[in-house]
Amino acid sequence: MVAFSANSTHSLLGPVAAMDIGGRKAAAFASGCINSFQYIGAGVAMQMLGRLLDKTGYTYFFYFMVPWAIVGAVLMFSRAKHKNLRKVRAAH
Repeated sequence: MVAFSANSTHSLLGPVAAMDIGGRKAAAFASGCINSFQYIGAGVAMQMLGRLLDKTGYTYFFYFMVPWAIVGAVLMFSRAKHKNLRKVRAAH
């Protein structure tokens, strides 16, 4: 169920973010950029986590994940009341 919910959320939010950032004409480019940063970030994080696990075992695994969960939560909640960028641009 966890994998199902995570994959479905990713499938829904990825295109929505791309349309919000890139608009109708540049949604594919924005989606590619979003996905590339996702995989680059995961690669960097997994390098750090791998080194930590090699040194300490799984003792600090969850402590490594907590700060990233907090950063993600702060970013999501900071965007919760954000309005559509196109409406803001059209008003100016």
